[in-house]
Amino acid sequence: PPRSTLFPYTTLFRSKSSNLDANQSIPGYVNFLKKCSKSFSGGVALFVKSKFRYTLIKELEDNEVDALFVSVVFRSLKILFVSVYIPPNDARTLNKFLGIIVDALTRLSDFGCDELCILGDLNARHPSWYDHTSNKLGKTLLERLNNSNLTITNLHHESTFLCNEGSSSIVDLVISTHKIGRASCRERV
Repeated sequence: PPRSTLFPYTTLFRSKSSNLDANQSIPGYVNFLKKCSKSFSGGVALFVKSKFRYTLIKELEDNEVDALFVSVVFRSLKILFVSVYIPPNDARTLNKFLGIIVDALTRLSDFGCDELCILGDLNARHPSWYDHTSNKLGKTLLERLNNSNLTITNLHHESTFLCNEGSSSIVDLVISTHKIGRASCRERV
């Protein structure tokens, strides 16, 4: 599973395994799971420490985009967390997802949130987040990020995907509003 983690209280998990189901759990956490809509099995999940207030935001879900939206309140932060998977080379799904994010950003207060944090396998590659190459998804994502108040908050230049042939890439990303981006610089992502 991807290692993307923000704060010690939320964790992203994505699996190609066919055994991703509602029975998967981490003690002390509430799990939110969504099976992938694409041809392969698996799905996306978001685990939230059970001591925090949380709400699944179904209003933002789309049957064609593998994403979960959960508002979480802890400390003085009210954050809309998004767990997402974008298949490789699927520009249509990425653009649809980014449209949902633009809508979510304009309506954060409707969901009781001040900030937004995306945790996901976007299959978007670009040197701007220290990948050694770029692809169409990476170029699209960078262009959209440059026109928003969102920033990539991955801290380390470590690869997040290792291929059997020895190649690697950075496709698992943490993207957040600027306030969280500054705060997460003290966290391991």
